[in-house]
Amino acid sequence: MNFVSTNLRSLRADKGETQQQTADAVKLKKTTYANYETGHSTPGLDELVVLSKHFGVTIDALLKDELQFSKHLTAAAETLNARKTGKKKKESQASTVSEPSAEYNTDITVGDLFRALAAKMDQMEKKVSQLEQDRKN
Repeated sequence: MNFVSTNLRSLRADKGETQQQTADAVKLKKTTYANYETGHSTPGLDELVVLSKHFGVTIDALLKDELQFSKHLTAAAETLNARKTGKKKKESQASTVSEPSAEYNTDITVGDLFRALAAKMDQMEKKVSQLEQDRKN
């Protein structure tokens, strides 16, 4: 399965860019970049290097499905921690893909984490559906 297209679409949306903005930033034609996102073509090694730098992820992360899981897991952990401790997460942490820090509340159960993850995945599915609808229009 090709996770590059899904990961590129998600990373671009997280960054708040249009396909044109991303294509311009990485010096590609918009149609070329759009084909990467739709899975009609796959970026070569040179393009993967530039795209990974642009989005701040490793090439390995672009190629694997773990990027989506990692993003959801991190966001779910941050949300749960904020709820448990009564603190808001920092804006700079809101859309980053990182390892949870030591400050996380250890009272979070696996069940809590999976419930939050499921809710986050539902949100992402709605986002993807909306993006697909927008693309059709």
